[in-house]
Amino acid sequence: MKKCPYCAEEMQDGAIKCRYCGEWLEVIDAESTVLPSQDGIFEKFKDTTKKGMEKSWNLASRGDETTKDFAEKAILTTKEVSQKMYVQTKTYAEEGAYAVQDYASKGVTVTIDFTQKSTAATKELIDKGVLTISDKYRLLSQYALNSAGELSAFFAQKDLLEWVNEMSKQIIGGAATIYDKALDAEYITTHIGGGRHRLFDEGHDLINAWNKVRDATDDDSFSQEVIGYASAIWKDVVTPMGLPFATLDKQTFDVWATKVTELIPGMNKKYFYDLLSFDAMEIFSSGLGAVGIIFCLKKDDQEKLSGILGAMGIQSIISANPIMGILTIGVVAYAYFVKKTNLDAKATMKAGAIAAVSATLFTIMGFPILVEFVLVIVLTNLFRKQILDNEQLAMLIKTNAKKATIEGNKLINTITLQIRQATKITRIEGLSAE
Repeated sequence: MKKCPYCAEEMQDGAIKCRYCGEWLEVIDAESTVLPSQDGIFEKFKDTTKKGMEKSWNLASRGDETTKDFAEKAILTTKEVSQKMYVQTKTYAEEGAYAVQDYASKGVTVTIDFTQKSTAATKELIDKGVLTISDKYRLLSQYALNSAGELSAFFAQKDLLEWVNEMSKQIIGGAATIYDKALDAEYITTHIGGGRHRLFDEGHDLINAWNKVRDATDDDSFSQEVIGYASAIWKDVVTPMGLPFATLDKQTFDVWATKVTELIPGMNKKYFYDLLSFDAMEIFSSGLGAVGIIFCLKKDDQEKLSGILGAMGIQSIISANPIMGILTIGVVAYAYFVKKTNLDAKATMKAGAIAAVSATLFTIMGFPILVEFVLVIVLTNLFRKQILDNEQLAMLIKTNAKKATIEGNKLINTITLQIRQATKITRIEGLSAE
């Protein structure tokens, strides 16, 4: 037994290749180099030839010329066979290398071609996807702009706000925290304002609410106060009562509310309270309207802009949404004074009429909010097509209005003339009596 000089594993004394590391122990000359695929065949042949040569040389040394001649022939034959085996082995190796190279080349070509086709197909699918999404976005935005009246009325519904409130309770919990109680501390003590106490208890406008949260306890951190403040504000802003813009004195509010309700028909304290408060859906609907306004201003779409402003103006009055009202007034001023754009009166009145009709339908119907929304969309579309977009009806109304105006003017002139005549007669009779 001997050890492999490469891996130090034990092997047979006659071994010429290590079975552990695969290294050859003897160096074969170039003429006898074969591929590993011959695996020992040439070595066995070489060993046999060597033995034959030794026997031949022994015979030759003994003077056996025949054996010597046979040995020389054997040597020539062995050399010729070795050369043929080498050439054949080299040919096989070269052919194998060429085949591998050709296969690899074809494989690379196929892979590159497949990759290119896949990339092109993927890009085409992506492009189609982008175009499809773009088309859907464009159609959706156009529909939203055309349905500004219905959408503004939908987002102003208290049922939708109550649904958001219920979802909020499931997510963040409805139990009152020390911060919630801090905001309601004045109301808990005095019960000021009853159900509308947030306008008067000095704990629910954004500034006073933070002061209440900050003073709620000395054992919390600043981050806990911020989280508690955000949670308390969110819980209140998703309720129908909402949050006040500022805290008011209750007596002052009662005086002003009484005066306003006397001066403006249909006004009451509840509407006045809503006008001084805001909720989550009022913020959301105003923000949605702002997005539509920005879109129309960038596209310089005067008709769509007029429609949105008309719908927002009417809806801000109906739902007592001062945020939307201030936004509408500000945009109208910007369009007129900065953009030098006159609004389309016809589009403004149409959208305002749709908003008013939508709000009325939502008020009189008692179905679930989503069912009401579908019905409102259907009914307002009929109202738009049959009345607002009906040119014949519009012409008839315009003609009748014109006739009514003419007849009214005639009637006014006749009455005026009769009054003058009566006055003249009265004066004459007075002079005659004197």
